[in-house]
Amino acid sequence: MNPPIDLLQMKEALGQSNGRHQTIARTPVLEAAAAGIHFADYVLRPRDNRLIGPEGAEVTLSTLETRVLQHLAETPGIVWPATAIAEAAEADGADADRSVGPVIARLRKKLARLGGAAGQRLIKTESGRGYMLAGEAVPAWPAPMAGRGI
Repeated sequence: MNPPIDLLQMKEALGQSNGRHQTIARTPVLEAAAAGIHFADYVLRPRDNRLIGPEGAEVTLSTLETRVLQHLAETPGIVWPATAIAEAAEADGADADRSVGPVIARLRKKLARLGGAAGQRLIKTESGRGYMLAGEAVPAWPAPMAGRGI
């Protein structure tokens, strides 16, 4: 048998006292959601379809661009085929290469607008496999190998 319910205790437990709502403590998960998705000095705000660059400048993204970038940013370093990206972004999966490829190109341009050439190289193409978001900008060319002593 349960004891009688004290309405004052119930109001306090629900975060209300004297008709006012109390401030709910923000958890790390809520803080992260409010701040957006962070990757390589960029912040993606999916709710606003906004991308904020390293210097604080912002660009507006389409809903599809936001979904594609969110999918890649939440799984950095993983190569995703175009069909999987299209499915995750809820794009037309019938011809994924034709729907995802142009979105990737637009995202690279917007990343470059905010962060220069390094930003453009954040989304890497793995020929025949798909696309991935590098944790950091990948170099434009392979680094030269150290010279061998002869």
